[in-house]
Amino acid sequence: MQLWLSEKIYKSDKLSIYGLAAYCAIKTLLPNEDVKEICTSCEILAYQLTKSLDYPRRFYTGLKTGYDELIDQGIIKRVKSKGKFDIIDCSDLFITEEGEYFTIITYEEILTICRLKDVNTLLLLKYFIFLIGTISSTIDVYIDAYQHKCRVVGNLTIEYISQLSGISERSIIDYNKILESIGLIYIYRQNDFMINKDSGEITRLPNVYGRPEDQLYIDAFAVSQRKYKDSYKYVENNIRKANAKRRLAQMYNQICKNKDYKYSEEDIQQVYAYVLQENHKYEATYKKNNDESCLEKIRDIRVFDKYDFITKEEN
Repeated sequence: MQLWLSEKIYKSDKLSIYGLAAYCAIKTLLPNEDVKEICTSCEILAYQLTKSLDYPRRFYTGLKTGYDELIDQGIIKRVKSKGKFDIIDCSDLFITEEGEYFTIITYEEILTICRLKDVNTLLLLKYFIFLIGTISSTIDVYIDAYQHKCRVVGNLTIEYISQLSGISERSIIDYNKILESIGLIYIYRQNDFMINKDSGEITRLPNVYGRPEDQLYIDAFAVSQRKYKDSYKYVENNIRKANAKRRLAQMYNQICKNKDYKYSEEDIQQVYAYVLQENHKYEATYKKNNDESCLEKIRDIRVFDKYDFITKEEN
């Protein structure tokens, strides 16, 4: 079950973690927009968040505080009461205005969090909602020309998410580990940085995160960010690759001159594999663009015929 949570409600400075939890619990009781009034109680809301009647007393007390907050702030309206039960008007809990911002989480995600032990589940729930809310609705991640998906990646820094949610950076680091361990989020840790070419300032590349089912897209976006931002490791890796290719090309030239005495069998096999790969690249480019200059770059592989330890590629 998907829950569409209004940003103007869950980001309100007036709403505590208890009010947010009560809001989520009530949303689980609203199957569609046609249901505007429901009969509920704090016991029912506590059960909705835990699927248990054995919830801690403190959990119930906090939820009751949150329920009263929603009524006091006019987010829900009490229509009628009898004993422990209230009939409440939930008309203002639906996304009705065009352009209104919202975040989608699932009922199953809420249950997974609220059933945890030895952790402040309501604060963790708040963090999870804020974190999922930072997943971009404008970034469309492409795997190839046909496979792409939107609303799958977030890449804000811990510092920014802390400012946004009011939760300390230390707590966010701990909560990320918990959410990963219970399978609610996946994080691609960049462990990389960018160097400003003008000032020399070093900036860490932010991690990329999202739901585990979108790992393929998260990984693809994270790698593309390294390339797009010219991260240190990306640049270093390109330099290493360029140097390796230059070295293999020089070794090929020496082999052509019969100066191969200083190369091992492994060295010569690496040169052979490199030459084949480069030849295939130029052949493909020639076929695609009909560029005859590519044919001039194709290297002669007959120089490897004298090596019986090389397994030749068959045509």
